[in-house]
Amino acid sequence: MAFAQRKAMGGFITFKEAFSAIFVSILIVVGMSQLYSVIYTNLIDPEYYEKTLQMSQNMTIQMGASEEVAEQAMTNAEEQIAKQKSVGGILMSAMFQIILYSLFGFIIAAIVKRNKPEHLQA
Repeated sequence: MAFAQRKAMGGFITFKEAFSAIFVSILIVVGMSQLYSVIYTNLIDPEYYEKTLQMSQNMTIQMGASEEVAEQAMTNAEEQIAKQKSVGGILMSAMFQIILYSLFGFIIAAIVKRNKPEHLQA
């Protein structure tokens, strides 16, 4: 996205302009990802979280954990899933993704930026 924006701007782009283009892309991708996640877990595969719990339980048993440890693991997994399904959990996930992707966006914007030489500025 940043390279395309630089090309569209005549081969020169500031750090701010590059990061702005990247950030808009990040917001769109994270928004679509969160929307898909909600649609998938609520409409396409409503048993998704139950399957996840079952896999977690099976893995705990296969690792040879005692029944008490397996019960505690299931309780922890159920609490995690409840947090993930909540509006707050969804928003926290989105914010974490935006922050993480923005860190990469800063690096990319620094690589892509190319200021106009002094003799070309009007």
